[in-house]
Amino acid sequence: MTDPAEARRPVSRLWQLIGPELRARPRPLLLLSAIAGLANAAILGVLGTVGRGGASHPLGQLALLLGAVAVYAVGQIRVAKVTEREVEGILSRLRLNLLDRVARTDLATFERFGRARLVSVLAGDVQTISAAAVPVVSGAQAALQLLFAVIYLFLLSTTAFALGTLGVTLAAFAYLRRLRLMGAALAEAGKQDQETLEGLEDALRGSAQLKQNAAMSIALRAHVDGMSARAAGTRRLAQEGIGGMTLFGQMMFFLLLGAMIWILPRYGLGGPTVAKATMVLLFVLGAIGNLLQGVTTVAFAEAAADRLLTLQHQLSLLPVEPEPHAEPEAEPPPPEFESLALRGVTFRHQAADGSPGFGIGPIDFELSRGQVMFLSGGNGAGKSTLIKVLAGLYPPMAGVVALNGRTLAPGDIALREMMAVVFSDFHLSPRLWGVPPEDMARARDLIASVDLEGIVTVRDGGFSTTALSTGQRKRLALVVALLERRPVLVLDEFAADQDPEFRRRFYREILPALRAEGLTILAVTHDDDYFDAADRRLVMDEGQLREVTPSLSDQVGNG
Repeated sequence: MTDPAEARRPVSRLWQLIGPELRARPRPLLLLSAIAGLANAAILGVLGTVGRGGASHPLGQLALLLGAVAVYAVGQIRVAKVTEREVEGILSRLRLNLLDRVARTDLATFERFGRARLVSVLAGDVQTISAAAVPVVSGAQAALQLLFAVIYLFLLSTTAFALGTLGVTLAAFAYLRRLRLMGAALAEAGKQDQETLEGLEDALRGSAQLKQNAAMSIALRAHVDGMSARAAGTRRLAQEGIGGMTLFGQMMFFLLLGAMIWILPRYGLGGPTVAKATMVLLFVLGAIGNLLQGVTTVAFAEAAADRLLTLQHQLSLLPVEPEPHAEPEAEPPPPEFESLALRGVTFRHQAADGSPGFGIGPIDFELSRGQVMFLSGGNGAGKSTLIKVLAGLYPPMAGVVALNGRTLAPGDIALREMMAVVFSDFHLSPRLWGVPPEDMARARDLIASVDLEGIVTVRDGGFSTTALSTGQRKRLALVVALLERRPVLVLDEFAADQDPEFRRRFYREILPALRAEGLTILAVTHDDDYFDAADRRLVMDEGQLREVTPSLSDQVGNG
């Protein structure tokens, strides 16, 4: 069944994308294009006077020719510059708006949406539209040139005009009809490209597992190869179809040219008239070439614009969070942390088809200021999900979340402003985004405190290197988290990849030092040799949370 919104949408998805965002007034651009087209027709007119008595004023003809060429060149260059500036500005704003929308989409929805698709659209499709700007403008100007050339042909000979118009109309009708079918093929190729990108992302992110498991590597390679081949085949067929239609148009033009040479003399239009008509048609051939190139480029840009608009529409249907602060350095410091409580909180993931998946809860939880709390549990028990609920990244589906005794409303981002988190699947940027210059000295001290002095330095607002072991990169992620100066620090399996000596330092020296600085710490860990370093210990099992009473040995260890 056809979607009513699809049925109502305008023919051009590209215009729907960029039209509302245009800041330059279109009328001056159209006027410049029209002037350039007239100048082009004037060039034809000047050249057409040669041999008809106009040669008695060669300097005047030359001046007219040079003037027409100058006007044409200035108009072309000006229109191209304005168009490129407008298109790049529109795409930049669109990209930033989409990124802002993604940033304000709750994490669970973003994870279901698929990063590969977002990368494909925000990088590949935006680049396709950007590259189309100049050919599309050239095609539009070629259309105007064609219009003025046809008018000149009409003034020259109505018979030549009729033949030319008939030939061009037939070729254009066949070309555009075929192009519509090719556009559908290009859209399908774009979808296949996205699936290929998903496989490539799996290959890049899981390179270690693929090296270790030959069967997995072969299966993934076969999938990527198959999808890539199908996308390439679909696109090749579309391009071959477009190429065939371009050739058809050229052949039609040559036949038209031959017909004029043979037919016009039969109507008493020989000599200079045939020569001028032939000259106009040769000019028209170049204009048609530019026009066909522009139309072909539009087909690719239309497919890319359709994917961008579809992504934009789907994101617009998702609930969004409040606007972040415009100036991070102007944010007030986070309030003092006293307590965090969860009462009957539940959360459940959703599959891609919307069906319910794994969930946690109901959860009763309380964390007080100055505590060090350890959380443990088996794989898939729900620890990472609980952390994301505690950090305000997953909105609870039921229950009450209270911060400092105040019940938080749905969508309140107060928890995020209170916590710094080092996730188990952390991303470490080489740049220290949002860290003011005055904190760079503190960053150097923190690097030394995690035993990376002499290995990593801070320079030009970032780390000198991130090409480190997983454990060392996690230490840098801890440095970044501490630079946020949040009162609550959440660490997800931080010590799992550390060497034994640093692991001992982490539990026996670093954690107590951080608590002495006033931090409240929640750490996911399975290091039972160091459970005594916590004030409280909780265990997650199949989505349920329970607290473990310290054993006598733990109490002795704490003592």
